[in-house]
Amino acid sequence: MKMIKYLGILCLFLGLNGCSQDDSMDVSRELNKVTFIGLNEKYSVTLYDYLNIPLSITTSSDEETPFSYLWYLSTATTRNEADTLSREKDLNVMIDPSHATPGEDYTLTVKVTDETSGVYYRKDMKLEVLTEYTKGTLLLCEENGEAEVNFLTKEGERNLLENIYFRANSNQRVGKTPVKIYSVNPSEYYPDLKQELIFCQDGNGGMVASPVSFEALSPVKDAFATSFSGEVLNPQLYFVGGMIDYIIINGQVCKRGVNMGDLQWEAPLVCMDGVGNYEVAPFVMEVDGVQTFYDRLNKRLLQHTRWNMGALYQFDTENADLSRFDCNAMGTNMEMEACGNLSETNAYWMLMRNSETRKLYIYKFRINNEGNFVSTLCEEIPETVAPHIYEAAYFASNSDYSDILVYATSEQVFAFSVNQFTTNTSSSLEALLVTPENQNTEITGMKFITIQEETDQPDETRSSLQIRLCIRNLSLPELQGGVEFYEVSSQGGIHADFLFGKSGFCDTVIDIDEKYS
Repeated sequence: MKMIKYLGILCLFLGLNGCSQDDSMDVSRELNKVTFIGLNEKYSVTLYDYLNIPLSITTSSDEETPFSYLWYLSTATTRNEADTLSREKDLNVMIDPSHATPGEDYTLTVKVTDETSGVYYRKDMKLEVLTEYTKGTLLLCEENGEAEVNFLTKEGERNLLENIYFRANSNQRVGKTPVKIYSVNPSEYYPDLKQELIFCQDGNGGMVASPVSFEALSPVKDAFATSFSGEVLNPQLYFVGGMIDYIIINGQVCKRGVNMGDLQWEAPLVCMDGVGNYEVAPFVMEVDGVQTFYDRLNKRLLQHTRWNMGALYQFDTENADLSRFDCNAMGTNMEMEACGNLSETNAYWMLMRNSETRKLYIYKFRINNEGNFVSTLCEEIPETVAPHIYEAAYFASNSDYSDILVYATSEQVFAFSVNQFTTNTSSSLEALLVTPENQNTEITGMKFITIQEETDQPDETRSSLQIRLCIRNLSLPELQGGVEFYEVSSQGGIHADFLFGKSGFCDTVIDIDEKYS
């Protein structure tokens, strides 16, 4: 009986204890919130210069609070391996290659920790690490028959840095017979794919160079997982298409998987339809999302219809409309001079030349809702419609500016409204765009490209449609090569305004490309 009584008293005690209030839970410490003052969204620093950022913060309380500080760098691929720069409040550190590689996208983070509570506050900013070659314009030039690279800086007066490959490679030239130059950066997730491709028509096919220093990495011929026959390689075009990028070399199409980080290009794609051999022209159209080429050997269009496969195919013509022209037999002697988009959905144009008669033709086609090929035009261009087109030596288009063909004679640049050209057109569709101010200027090359220009806002750019001319200044006794840049606008009718010009630094400028990182 006593045992039951004691158990009852114990249960009553435990019950009362469970209902009691623990006043200690009401005691809380108000956080001393940190606010960052005056930090920019983006900073820039040149390699081997000091990055100096004084840190100013305010707190929500007047209490003296012990804080610790941490500054570190990370990228999209190294967020779990951040590089510590400093543990001081104010950042003052020399940025060298152990911290960052120029051209990569870095996040600079400052972390302030309240040592009393363990709560931390963080601010992320963009950091751009530069060299003198990080941003600007690459100029592939020819001097005494050999290739050299010059560089126009982006900022200020656009200073010219001459012979940058020559100086970076113990006075060695790139090669002979320069063709094209490309600043390649197909994926932010694979920085090793960032390269400078310098194409030459010689035994090496040119060189692959470092985007930081322009030191040679390898001959172009060694960038392929195969060997090419012949003593001279002829790389003609590089371009990015979705998750892969391509090179056209010796008329063959080679690809590599950007999404896989592949450094080497695979063996040439094989043609699975019709005749097995092919030789594509140095042009590409993205037709309904598919990379499309003109086979100049067999006068047909070929498509890389499965981006992850190694084959080219002809268009399926079972349900095609070939009333204007046959996409698998486009005419004897027909060579492609240019191609582009029409503003109509899934519609395209091609400028073709009969190599025997020298006559020029506009071919148009579209892909209908069922995915079938529909030819819509095959018409010779009369001189009344384009009075200067038969004098032109250079042709260009821009996928960001539909319906327009741009062409240059040795003296002027013109635009042609392709979309308005039909079988019944008799009046001129040609507009004068550029007449160089110096009458002693000869145009030796042309590109019609979109340049991304920085604005005052961090990470914000604007698109600038530009005609970039390779020229010779004939008033100079030697080293006549140069460039002129014009911005194209359609406001008030298509026209081009002068932006920049420089000459007197090489024999001939062969190609131009913009370097963004």
